[in-house]
Amino acid sequence: MPKSSSTLHSAITSSPACTPFGWTLAAAARSGCAAGDARPAHNDCRIGTTPFIAWLYRVARTSGEPYLGGSPRSESPVLPIQARLGTGPPVKILYLVHQFLPCHIGGTELYTLGLATHAQQRGHQAEVATFVESASGDVADFQPTATRHADLPVTEIPYNLSVAPRPARYEYDNPFVARQVEGILERYRPDVVHATHLMKLSGASLEPAIRRRLPLVVTLTDFWSVCGRHTLLRSDGRLCGGPRHPFDCLPCMRATHGFTRPRFWPWVRPLSRRLASRAFRTGRVWPMDVLGDLAAFPLRLPYLRRMLRAVDRIIVLSEFQRRLLVANGVPERRMEVVPHGTELPARATPTPAPEPGKFAYVGSLAPHKGLHVVLEALARDPGLDVTLDVYGDGPPASDYAASLRQRTAGERRIVWRGRIDPPDLASAIGGYAGLVVPALWYENNPLIVQLALTLGVRVIASRLGTLEEMLVGRPGHVLVAPGEARAWAEALRRVAEGAWPSPIPVRDLPTWGSHAQRVMEIYAEVRA
Repeated sequence: MPKSSSTLHSAITSSPACTPFGWTLAAAARSGCAAGDARPAHNDCRIGTTPFIAWLYRVARTSGEPYLGGSPRSESPVLPIQARLGTGPPVKILYLVHQFLPCHIGGTELYTLGLATHAQQRGHQAEVATFVESASGDVADFQPTATRHADLPVTEIPYNLSVAPRPARYEYDNPFVARQVEGILERYRPDVVHATHLMKLSGASLEPAIRRRLPLVVTLTDFWSVCGRHTLLRSDGRLCGGPRHPFDCLPCMRATHGFTRPRFWPWVRPLSRRLASRAFRTGRVWPMDVLGDLAAFPLRLPYLRRMLRAVDRIIVLSEFQRRLLVANGVPERRMEVVPHGTELPARATPTPAPEPGKFAYVGSLAPHKGLHVVLEALARDPGLDVTLDVYGDGPPASDYAASLRQRTAGERRIVWRGRIDPPDLASAIGGYAGLVVPALWYENNPLIVQLALTLGVRVIASRLGTLEEMLVGRPGHVLVAPGEARAWAEALRRVAEGAWPSPIPVRDLPTWGSHAQRVMEIYAEVRA
């Protein structure tokens, strides 16, 4: 069975965090992808549904007694720098990312654009290679397309996983994508390759750079390297600490991608589990080949471990994330926690005095974000004199988002505000008594929490992973048991009654520029 989430949490939960956001990129991100744009047929041109762009940042833990537990911070060492990339000779950088602007606007996409723009501003060349979903079932239609975004060359690599010979294997090891990346390397001949997300491109996108012995950097922004769903949430909504047995991931991958078990599964299951355990330990496929596509599941983690062992530097966002990844076999030797920075938008207005009993939720309307838990908390206590403003939307035709609105129809304490642009967040959340973050998964340093800390807005968040790291030791902020509506109702009531002191704004968080400069230094180090 998978690791107990409580055991894993107690083993990992004492550390700092980090994460970023580029306010100035929002305008550039919105260019293109209009209804009338002429786009290749393989590009479905979807806009990301997150109303704010959750990016990275760093939380420096305050001294003194921790708020709700935790241990003293251990700093990730900063490696010596021999030459700053910004002052050395121009280099060529290739960024690999699972999806990109203008059709997908999310934290990783803006992060990639920000790094590429930062490099260009310092005289270097940058290019992006990204995956696009193809609606075609004909492999002959999967031809790379050269385009541009914000003066940045972009190569779009189309594919349709449903036509793969072995979809479960191609999810993490796609030889078609590897061949396309090989062609890009041959044409562009970069000095450094930086993969900012491997999902969709698969781990095979690293193989051409590894074979060519190119300096290679990988940023792990979530948990895709150990979880095909990337959230470490099982298909039934429970937290997972990572696979203990090769077939632990089978139910989740079936629910996510539709991979099916063979009809003869009941007869081969005992044998397959023994073969899978051997493959999981050794990374060797034989004799798992007799099980066909089923062999992909026990080989996923060993394959990705092997790819990551060959890179020159692995960038992670927090100590919690680092510990969890290491616990699941991701190589630690070249891993570095790089604190990302963020900055307030230039047009941010002064923070108004908070209104007692008025709370805000900012985020996508997706089950793992946990908004339904807060709505249930309000429904449990009709006499609770508070209001909740909801900023955000869900994917088109989302049953979850529709169900939330339906179940709260006529509830005057809940106001649906819709989508909000990132530059407007600071002025929007400043007047609330608290920001609720009822996440059910291990959030990776959400922007909105960092912004609230900077503004001195109280955060009421789930006691999970990096969220706990961000708030422990900061008086006035509240941690609540995840998924427990009764506990959330009590927390909202106590905040409305003034049970906790007002938070103090945090003014010592790093900037985006300092993070980008550190990444440029890493490029110089891996090339040395």
